[in-house]
Amino acid sequence: MATLTIPDKLFERLQAAAANQQRPVDVLLSEAIELVDPRIDSKNPVPLDRDAEMQRLRAALGASLVPFNAHSFLTKLGIEPMTEGELDRAMQERSIIGRSLSETIIQMRDEERY
Repeated sequence: MATLTIPDKLFERLQAAAANQQRPVDVLLSEAIELVDPRIDSKNPVPLDRDAEMQRLRAALGASLVPFNAHSFLTKLGIEPMTEGELDRAMQERSIIGRSLSETIIQMRDEERY
């Protein structure tokens, strides 16, 4: 077994989180690493689709997620929420407002030179 040295403050945070969740520190740390790279142990990593990635994140974050009902929130504001299909269509049909910020900055720098 290898030994990992981490700053005391980080270890205190890990211990507090583990105590709060009533779980061992090493399990909590393993799950944190899994969040960063879930396929690290896989010989043939396969990218996860959106739904699989969402399920993986929900399972890993578990109790730290705060439930939020967007439909209820928007309805209380008097806004009729879009369906998933309407939202997907709107995102695909939206026009591109302009170039990316990095392209704009490069253009501005080029214009300043001349």
